[in-house]
Amino acid sequence: MSLPDLGAEFMQLSIQSPAVALRNILDGVKARQGSITRHPLGFYSSILSEHSGQSIRLHLWSDNATWALPQFEIHDHAFDLVSIVLYGRVRDSRYDVHLTRTETRHQFYDVQYDEGVTTLKPTLQYVSCTPGIKQDISSGSTYRVPAGVFHSSCATDHTCAATLVHTRQVGAISPRVIGPAHDPREIKYFRRSALDDSSRSALLEEFSLLLD
Repeated sequence: MSLPDLGAEFMQLSIQSPAVALRNILDGVKARQGSITRHPLGFYSSILSEHSGQSIRLHLWSDNATWALPQFEIHDHAFDLVSIVLYGRVRDSRYDVHLTRTETRHQFYDVQYDEGVTTLKPTLQYVSCTPGIKQDISSGSTYRVPAGVFHSSCATDHTCAATLVHTRQVGAISPRVIGPAHDPREIKYFRRSALDDSSRSALLEEFSLLLD
């Protein structure tokens, strides 16, 4: 039996107009009462499909979404990521990150995922971190973030935005974030706290109304 090709499923969704694709996805999440979780990086996430190191996800930036504290926004991924903006605009910022021989203001934190908890572990590996390319991506446009590339993403001007995301795991690399150099603490985020029925319905209705 052949394995499902989530890349093909992603392409099938993305060839629709952004508004049509988003409405169909919202209706699907509502119909199956799909789980929506708060992400530490200030958006909501719902996994639409997941198989063999791949996933398709819906990301929603809402007016009432909040960042987890402390706010470590610069990160990389253990997967290749392709994202199409379905509503609003998303700002993707890249960073040039390099290990240094001397102490700096920043260090790598290793990211460890456990059931319900994301733990950031300081490594004392000092790095330089300088801003690189920054781009604003409008509805209907696509951007890509290869595994291991440091970036941050947010909705522009603190407005609402929605993206459809395809991820594909690359080897056994571990994701990292950039944080302060002289903080020895491990930091824990309760990543998988799902919205209750009322909050999920309100969020889906918020984005449905934006399409009317």
